[in-house]
Amino acid sequence: MENLFIPKTNKTPEVNFQLDGSMTMTGVSIPENVLSFYQPIIDWLQNFESENLNSVCLTLTLDYLNTSSLRILLDILEIIDNYKNKGATIKFIWKYEADDDDLLELGQDIELSGRIKFEYETY
Repeated sequence: MENLFIPKTNKTPEVNFQLDGSMTMTGVSIPENVLSFYQPIIDWLQNFESENLNSVCLTLTLDYLNTSSLRILLDILEIIDNYKNKGATIKFIWKYEADDDDLLELGQDIELSGRIKFEYETY
């Protein structure tokens, strides 16, 4: 298994998932075909579960995402959160611009819809 890197486009975020558990998604997420973009990420995460999981930190710096991307993001967060069942320590970081209340609220809404908790950081 190798690290996963997908470069950012004007419609998709940069994805940088490392085998050491350091994972980032940065940019906007408005792909024309959400499943074709996100399926390789989900596949990688499902394969990653068989690795020696110690700790995982997912940092999300998403400037904008559409509804379809949000649904898939919730699936991704659940997959990673389930790594706890294998003994991994999980940390989710939601980064947003200091004056962007909408993105802060989106992170808070995601927390309410699932079992995950974010640490919030401004930039």
